[in-house]
Amino acid sequence: MTTAETDLGKPFLAAILDLFRAQNVDIWKALQYSFSMIMVFAILISLTSTSWFVITNHQEDMGFGSSTTGFKYGITGFELYSESKEEISVEVTYVIPFSECDGWGSNDFFDGISDVEDLQCGTMSIAGKIIIFSFLISLVSILGLLFASSYLGLKSPKGGFWTEKYPKYSDIATKVSALLPLIAVLIYVMFAFGYDEELVLSPTALDDSSVGLGMTWWLMFLLSSTYAGLVFRDKIKLLFAKLSARRSNNNS
Repeated sequence: MTTAETDLGKPFLAAILDLFRAQNVDIWKALQYSFSMIMVFAILISLTSTSWFVITNHQEDMGFGSSTTGFKYGITGFELYSESKEEISVEVTYVIPFSECDGWGSNDFFDGISDVEDLQCGTMSIAGKIIIFSFLISLVSILGLLFASSYLGLKSPKGGFWTEKYPKYSDIATKVSALLPLIAVLIYVMFAFGYDEELVLSPTALDDSSVGLGMTWWLMFLLSSTYAGLVFRDKIKLLFAKLSARRSNNNS
């Protein structure tokens, strides 16, 4: 078995402990292992968030306070909210699943409303399903690595699978867990850019509105990009080395 296979076969959790016990810590390995666990919690939280795509309209009523209305799209539905600030602040929020407006579900909430298609639930529902599918595969991959590595650390099993096949499978699972979330959030951008806010906001309200990707999207983009960069750091370094060498050859 090669050195690379030995590194891949080291129990995941044991590898973390070895890294922090060692005098010469491989900081990149430590970050990769730590980030994989951070991704587990980030994925779980993001799947329940309603701030993937946000539309906000703020109106100032001269002498009568202000009001804010908007939509917060999540993965399985959206949040319709309205807040008025006068002498007494009042906030009303409805959490509506996509099944109520994407043409596939009951549509009970919007029964009798002809322009329900303007909410574009069908488009945002597809984007949400892509996120769910990709994130769940990534989550299962990371958890599978954690459980398998825990078993290896406790039992130290021997056999062809653990010495020959598991290192290859763990390498594939690690790369899949890093790539899928990043690809999914980038695909979500295309759906978000295709959203037509003019269908849900009046022409006069557009000037006082903000439309864009929400905090959850930016957080998951940052985390998934960082995690992918850590997993593929060697390939990225090699790519930059090749580009640098090619540039040097062109200048000489």
